[in-house]
Amino acid sequence: MALVRRAIDEDVNLFEGAQLQVTSERDLFESGLLPMRTPAEVYRRIVLDRLPTFVREEAGYLLAAAPVRAGGREGVVTVPVTLRREESERQIDDLDRQVLSAAVLFSLLFGAVGYGMAERIADPISRLTRATRRIARGNLDARVAAAASDELGRLINDFNGMADELKRQRIELERTQRLEAWADMARQVAHDIKNPLTPIQLSAEHARRVNIDHGGPLSPVLDDCINTILSQVRLLRQIATEFSSFASTATAHPAPTLLTELLDEVVGPYRSGLAGRIAIDVRVPDDLPVIQVDRNLLARAFTNVIENALHAMPGNGRLTILVRRVSAPPPRGESVVIEMTDTGIGMDPESIARLFEPYFSTKAAGTGLGLTIAKRNIELNGGMIEVHSQKGVGTVVTMTLPVGP
Repeated sequence: MALVRRAIDEDVNLFEGAQLQVTSERDLFESGLLPMRTPAEVYRRIVLDRLPTFVREEAGYLLAAAPVRAGGREGVVTVPVTLRREESERQIDDLDRQVLSAAVLFSLLFGAVGYGMAERIADPISRLTRATRRIARGNLDARVAAAASDELGRLINDFNGMADELKRQRIELERTQRLEAWADMARQVAHDIKNPLTPIQLSAEHARRVNIDHGGPLSPVLDDCINTILSQVRLLRQIATEFSSFASTATAHPAPTLLTELLDEVVGPYRSGLAGRIAIDVRVPDDLPVIQVDRNLLARAFTNVIENALHAMPGNGRLTILVRRVSAPPPRGESVVIEMTDTGIGMDPESIARLFEPYFSTKAAGTGLGLTIAKRNIELNGGMIEVHSQKGVGTVVTMTLPVGP
């Protein structure tokens, strides 16, 4: 209004319907000297009679009015001018021009504001549409930058969140499909391996007994061959067992479990067999809560992680098992964290990225299913597993389990 007043050098009022909307002489209206409603004669002439302009003389001043339409809205512009009676006729034409100029300025201002608002709304929607099309074509990396925090900004943030969730679900679906394919192959391999093992073992043991019954004429060559055969049979049985375990559809049966007792059962057999070579240090707090887990699945996961750590320390080393409680806001809540740290050879980033893939192994021997099974068993118990490693330093395997059911 100040801009329009400077342009025509007169005060300007804008009415919409029967009510004043905005004015350049705000003080007069707020003080009550001028009414806030549209002058009746102006309303009748401009709104009802649809005159292009209207001028009438009030007490001590002229009042000129004209309609203004912009952005789908209609209003009335009035320009009051205080004049001496003898000057009224001379300035009527000037007032008409000023009112028309004010109407044009209002139209231009409304148009500029409308264009700016349209651009502000249309540009994010256009970007959102293009990103939606890219996602429909399979590009789940499409994102839209949110430039504001209004409703459109929230819509864009929700869209980006939806894209992230779709990408996560596709990765999980692909992983599930790969696991199912690998499980089918493992089931077939386990079946094919187990069938010939029993006759091979029985034949080797029979040959050894026959040799002993005849006084061992073929010893020690036959004994060495038979021992090699039997040791390889045991290795093949172990591999077949791992294949069968991976191929089976495990179901967790949670029960109250003391983690301290479970770790003692798992670690105990290793202490005596590794004495003097590998030091095992277990640190468990006294106030550790009872957790709801499947004891057998969790024990198998711990065993597989420990076996991997021992293979990474072919000479001497130390395996540290640290247990601690962690509290977090809902919905995560309280959890128990088990960290198994070895001083082995460590792994490079490429190996860590593929660590949980079936049949991937950094060892010369083995099926590459140990950590895959450990990850599955931990997740079946509602937990998660992470691995951090540094080449030549060692590896840290972190397993997090919820305390609640």
